[in-house]
Amino acid sequence: MEEQKILCISFNQDFSCFALGTTKGFCVYGIEQTRLRERFKRNFNGGVGIIELLYKSNLVALVGGGPQPVFPPTKVIIWDDYQNKGIAELEYDTPVRAVRLKRDIIVVVVDTSVFVYDFRNLNLRQTFKTCPNPKGLIAVSSSDKKVIAYPSVQEGSVVVANLETGASTTIEAHKHSISALCLSPEANLLVSASSEGTLFRVWDTARGEKVGEFRRGKSAAEIYSVNFSQDGKFIVTNSNRGTIHVYSLSQDGDVSNKESKFSKIVPGFSGIYGCCECPITPDIYTAVFFGWQNSPTTCVMAITIEGTFMKFNMQTDKGKVVMVVDDSSLIL
Repeated sequence: MEEQKILCISFNQDFSCFALGTTKGFCVYGIEQTRLRERFKRNFNGGVGIIELLYKSNLVALVGGGPQPVFPPTKVIIWDDYQNKGIAELEYDTPVRAVRLKRDIIVVVVDTSVFVYDFRNLNLRQTFKTCPNPKGLIAVSSSDKKVIAYPSVQEGSVVVANLETGASTTIEAHKHSISALCLSPEANLLVSASSEGTLFRVWDTARGEKVGEFRRGKSAAEIYSVNFSQDGKFIVTNSNRGTIHVYSLSQDGDVSNKESKFSKIVPGFSGIYGCCECPITPDIYTAVFFGWQNSPTTCVMAITIEGTFMKFNMQTDKGKVVMVVDDSSLIL
């Protein structure tokens, strides 16, 4: 029997659940006090390349993927797991690159467009043009605010659009193409990275102004994931270089970022590094995110494309913030 392989990793809006799309279906897990619990799974005779959750509900969006897709890669299937069937679908001329769900809208990304639909009747509400976007980059606010961010038609720029008011702001974020985007929970901040993968820039979404810049490293890297903490005070990132970086956005408190000894010597050198970091295996796709315990401890979690779940606790040791491995286990 052919081994089941993970094709994609995704999270629900508040990071209380995550989903794995596999070559044989999908699995959904809940995270309860940083412990994993399988919520539901479906075995198909084909692969799921994209799965998007709607909080902890029974509704998910599916797109076929892998060597034998269970659904056409050009279709979005709205799946009701209570009924164990698809209840609606959206079809396109080109492959679907990403899907995002909110309680009242569906956001679908194809190569050069972003489509926004009314969840109740699947009526198309808005369409936005982008530059070629094979990675399906899109950021959608996790709060009730209807704000999205997507690559502009101009390479290196990002559009932040308020779907309720119709207002939009274009940010000239990078000289190179965009490789990562993430909105803070309240959509007041946007973090971006370019294809070089050396810098993360933080933007005020209302004014379109840069409010922070952090250095990942000096060498180019492929950014795997970037996420805000639920209180918006931290950013966690990782790349193919095999290091998890945590950056602090708070100006007060006990956690602060590190500054390079060269930042005041070399003009224009951005020397603000993370407040802490932790090595993981390089060149294995890994998604990282924050989990919070009922204690002052901040927890970072990671899931690899090979099916390993890891948990790290951020702790203060001799005045420095460190990440300590708390758990590592296979989930698939």
